[in-house]
Parts: sequence; structure tokens; C-alpha cells
Amino acid sequence: MTRLGLCLGAVLCAGAATAAPVQWTVASGGNDHWYEAVSANSIDWTSARAAAQASGGYLATITSAAENAFIAALVPDYATTGESPYWLGGFQPVGSAANVGWQWVTGEAWSYTNWAPGEPNNSTEHALAFAYFGGGDTWNNAPTGYTGYGAFAGYVVEYVPEPASLILVGLGLAGLGWSRRSRA
Repeated sequence: MTRLGLCLGAVLCAGAATAAPVQWTVASGGNDHWYEAVSANSIDWTSARAAAQASGGYLATITSAAENAFIAALVPDYATTGESPYWLGGFQPVGSAANVGWQWVTGEAWSYTNWAPGEPNNSTEHALAFAYFGGGDTWNNAPTGYTGYGAFAGYVVEYVPEPASLILVGLGLAGLGWSRRSRA
């Protein structure tokens, strides 16, 4: 079983509903990363971040309008309810001045934003989610410990593809063969 498969199994066993990860291919304008929307009732941002890391990924980071649209399309019920406050990988360090200092969990540049009108709206909400109030694919800031999203809650995991195992095995065998020839 692949690492991704084991991770998905761990998420399912933890009581979260998950859809199969979907790759945003370079051919379609993407980055070849895989994304997974995980439904998890009443989960807070801190727990979502830990679950994403435990699955071998991280909370999704969004660096362009195209990536935002791709990820938003994966979130269940968004088209019908307009309410899917899935946690994303953006956060503001505690103690930051109101509405400044936002960053991604990966350390990527915070260069693209898609805040809902009036957001971010205060200095006590340090976590990023898709807006829960029918804001399309826009963003909302919320407290990291907030679990009030209820039945529509979840998070989006981003996975960076690893080099194919066969390539690594092949390189290892080639190196072993070269090492044996060098000793002869």
C-alpha cells in the first residue's frame, strides 16, 4: 500500500469522511500537487493542521486565483449550500497587529489573497478557512480553536508528490552496481 493510501486509511479510521485526493496537473495549469477535502464535523484549525500533517501532507496553501478555484471546487456542498468553512493553511501569529502578518504553514510567500468582503476582520481570529457565509470561494478568518462550523466543517490537505519509488529503487541498484564495480 502506498504512503498516501496508508494516510487516507488513518484519516478514515479517525472518523473523518474523505474524498479521493485529486491532482492539479501541470497540463491543466496546476502544480502537480494532490488535494483532498476532508469532512470533519466541528474540527478546529489546530486539530485540522495536526490531522493533515499526520496524513503526510499539510493544510492547503493557495498562491493563485486558479489554485483557489481548483481547491474550492473540491469542497463538498459548496455549490449547493454556499457554506463550507473548510480550514486552509493560512494563519496569523498570535500577537500580530490586526489583519497583518498572515502566512502559510509551508513558509511560502503570502502574495495572493481572496478575502470575503470585510475580512479579515479582527486580531483575535488567527486561522484561515473558506468563508462560511455564502462567500463563494472567498476566505474568512476565525479563531484557531473554533469548532462552531458544525456539520459543514472540514479541511483541505495538500500533498506534494514524491519521486516514484521505482526510480529510487533503480537509482539505488545502479549505485550498488557501480560501487561493486569500483571495488573490483
